[in-house]
Amino acid sequence: NSYKQVDDFSVKKLEYHSREVAKNALKIIEYEDREDLADSAYVSGLLHDFGQLVILNSFKDDYAPILDKSKDENIPLWKVEREKFDVDHAEVAAYLLGIWGLPDDIVEAVLYHHEPSKFINKDFCALSAIHFANSFVNHKDADSYEYLSDLDVDYYRTIGRYTHLSDWFDMLKNKNKDE
Repeated sequence: NSYKQVDDFSVKKLEYHSREVAKNALKIIEYEDREDLADSAYVSGLLHDFGQLVILNSFKDDYAPILDKSKDENIPLWKVEREKFDVDHAEVAAYLLGIWGLPDDIVEAVLYHHEPSKFINKDFCALSAIHFANSFVNHKDADSYEYLSDLDVDYYRTIGRYTHLSDWFDMLKNKNKDE
């Protein structure tokens, strides 16, 4: 498999991260008693970062320096991708998912998973769970949601879930301990 040619990129890590985001998003959906969003949240969690594979496969030689810059300078990968290509993995994935005819709520959750405030819908949805779950998984050693540096707290204020963040964090921390 050609992905292995880029150091610092592991398909296995991406797969694990995606499953963890999907699983934790589902726990948030259950906590919020919104089983109607379960399928969308789970599928969005599994697919939210697959644009990385597309970019990697298309620009193998350019991706290693992007990964290095992201890691060395502590800049989110999607920002470095956007700087280099004028597009990031979320946009690439959402574009393809849209072409493939996946439901809008999945496409939107994937597209906005780094920047949920840009999403026009201001209701709790699959995106709400994916953004938090992604941030939680990215910072699994954090002691509080306040240490999730990539969490768009203003988005949760806007959708009326700000007061839930601490509960979600504690619930995920405890449930992940049990597994």
